[in-house]
Amino acid sequence: MSTSVAKYELRKIAYLNLRSKFIVFHLFLYENEHSKFEFRKKYLQIQ
Repeated sequence: MSTSVAKYELRKIAYLNLRSKFIVFHLFLYENEHSKFEFRKKYLQIQ
């Protein structure tokens, strides 16, 4: 009984860890795209 609970807990932790990495990755991509857009806007204003 205790081993299956431990396995479940480990799986849950692994899943949450993966999900958080996935979220961080997407936030990073979003920020990157957003900053490129802002840069382009500023660059065009200077022109």
